[in-house]
Amino acid sequence: MASDRYPMFKLVLLGEPGVGKSSLFFRAKDNTFHEGHRSTIGIDSCTRIVQTKREKVKLSLWDTAGVERFRTLTRNYYRNTHAVVLMYDVNSPHTLSYLSKWSHDSTDFAPTALKFLVGNKTDLESYVDKKSVHNFGMGHSCDSAYLISAKTGDGVEEAISSIGVKLLKGYRESEMTQSWLQDDNLPKPDSKSSCCS
Repeated sequence: MASDRYPMFKLVLLGEPGVGKSSLFFRAKDNTFHEGHRSTIGIDSCTRIVQTKREKVKLSLWDTAGVERFRTLTRNYYRNTHAVVLMYDVNSPHTLSYLSKWSHDSTDFAPTALKFLVGNKTDLESYVDKKSVHNFGMGHSCDSAYLISAKTGDGVEEAISSIGVKLLKGYRESEMTQSWLQDDNLPKPDSKSSCCS
C-alpha cells in the first residue's frame, strides 16, 4: 500500500520555551539530539510513519515557537489539528502550570483535537510530583500522559506509537459512526405499524 494512502494526523507540539519541543521533534524526525539547540523561530514540520498492530499511520508533527511574541503566529497552525502534545520539563515545575494557557488555546482553536501530556527530560531529576501531573491531565481532558527523554530517546518511540494508535482508533470509530449515519443504513419506518392503531 502506498504511504500516501495511510491515514494522516496532524500533531502540534505546545509548551514553554526550553521544555524540549524541538528536541522531541528532531528525535521523532531522524532520531537525533542537538545539544544546545536554539528556540524555534516560526514553524517546522515533518512526517513520520508509525506502524500499529493493524496498519500504518502518518503523523505530521508541527514544532511551534514557544516564545510569547510568536504565539499569534502559531494560532493559524491549529487548523486541521487532530492532536496537541502539551509538553513540560520534569525538572521545572512551573512549565507544567504554564501549560494551562496552551491547553486553553488548543481548546479554542482546535476543539476536537485530542490532548496528550508529555513530561520531558527524565534523564534529569524530577521536581514535578505525580499528583500535579494527574490533576493537570484530568483538569484539561488529556487523553494520556507520557514521560520521555528526548535527549536519550527513552520513552519517545512508545509515546509516539501510543499516540498514533489512539488517533487511529478515534478515526476508525468516527468513520464507523459516519457510515452508520448514512440514510441508506438507517432503519426504514414500518408503514404498517402505527402508535395510534
